[in-house]
Amino acid sequence: MGATPAPPPSGRPRPPRPEPAVGAPCRLGAPRTGAPLRVLELFAGIGGAAAAVGGRAPIVAAIDVDPWARAVYTAWFPAHPWVARNLAHPRARLPEAELWWLSPPCQPYTVRGARRDVDDPRAAPLHALIARIGAGEGPEALALENVPGFAGSRSEAALCAALATAGYETRSFALCATACGVPMERRRYYRVAARGGLRPPARPRPQPQALGALLDPLPAPETAVDAATEARFGHSFHRVDPADPTAVLACFTAAYGRSPVYAGSYLGAPGGPVRRLSADEGLRVFGFPAHCRFPAGLPPRQPWGLLGNSLAVAAARVVLASFAPFDDGADTVRGVDVASLAVGLATPGDRRAALALRDADPSAHGPPADGAAAKVAAEALLAPGPAGPVWRVADCFGLVGLARGDGGLLLHPGAADPASAAAVRAALRAAGAPA
Repeated sequence: MGATPAPPPSGRPRPPRPEPAVGAPCRLGAPRTGAPLRVLELFAGIGGAAAAVGGRAPIVAAIDVDPWARAVYTAWFPAHPWVARNLAHPRARLPEAELWWLSPPCQPYTVRGARRDVDDPRAAPLHALIARIGAGEGPEALALENVPGFAGSRSEAALCAALATAGYETRSFALCATACGVPMERRRYYRVAARGGLRPPARPRPQPQALGALLDPLPAPETAVDAATEARFGHSFHRVDPADPTAVLACFTAAYGRSPVYAGSYLGAPGGPVRRLSADEGLRVFGFPAHCRFPAGLPPRQPWGLLGNSLAVAAARVVLASFAPFDDGADTVRGVDVASLAVGLATPGDRRAALALRDADPSAHGPPADGAAAKVAAEALLAPGPAGPVWRVADCFGLVGLARGDGGLLLHPGAADPASAAAVRAALRAAGAPA
């Protein structure tokens, strides 16, 4: 199953692993030539960013202080140096890298964390890094991930000010895993910045996955929910039928398995017994590679505690496409492939299509008017009760447009140009839709 996990914080520590070469902080300047871009994972956790990077760039180090995360990360990515370092220290030494990936603690920006923002001690490491960026000691590029509550925070304002002072081009956007074809809602705030400029915004290239294909054929016994818990809290369970090909899980938190409600979904056919997802099923839903399995010996609730703080790997790949070395067209698309248009009939129950539209960020993926139209279409699909047939046009990359029964056409931002719009209309007419 993997390496023996590290001891808890109170246990006897292991001898430290050799650290990567360190030196003066990376200075801003022209992009390097003739060598691959190097990535530094800050607040690395179990390696969601490493999984998204894959083999496309070297990871110079993963920095985090959680010993359980270390046990998992080093089992999965043994070639990546792990550094246990307090990033709140203003002179903490960092390995040189051209790209920083930051996933700082989210609790300062959540309701459960009381939204203390900069007054929360858990925000101190991020603000130490922000100070470095503002002083010109940042990398050539960076990407930051956090909960939606980070938007509008004082921490966001401090980060934006530092990026402006240091001369970065930057933008932020919201992205949900559903927009990437993942059968799980996980909406997150992302900010990307680069000293030498960013790639133009792109929409995700969805690779839809049915939830049932990601589940164990024989559920583990420990995933069963006891009768007493179901009797007491079952009315508040977010219950998903694994046989439903359009099923979408709720967002998982680190409290899944400890908190009976509002921490993630339960699986169960209507009227049947319910169960939790196993941690290995969770890894597949989050998009981790097949070799990633939690090591034996972790406390029973620790895997979900780590996974609930991690990344949807498919979404992270979309974010990385903001930087030229990662913009290979595998995870994002610009424009519409009108040659591969297909037409189908969508109903109000087509939740997957609706979520993909709803979670598109119009500011990042197209003109605001088209983004607003897409969201109207999404709301129509998600609304309960009869809404009449809605014709759906999709290319090989995902949803492109919807035609209402009254003949109105609602286009995805990716199909906003006149040629694409005309192709969509022609495809709809050929299929008998009133467009």
